[in-house]
Amino acid sequence: METIGYQYQLTLRSFLDYGLIYAPNQVIKYRDELQFTYLEHYERVKRLSNARLIWE
Repeated sequence: METIGYQYQLTLRSFLDYGLIYAPNQVIKYRDELQFTYLEHYERVKRLSNARLIWE
């Protein structure tokens, strides 16, 4: 039986790693409002993942 689809999991981690490894300086644009390279996007995600949430 032939497999259909990707041979790996489509996760946020795989998206970040792929862009960072193969095209770190390629620009990602979102609705002409935001613009980042994969390297900048990776750094922003890492900073956000290390942020603390304070619940009151």
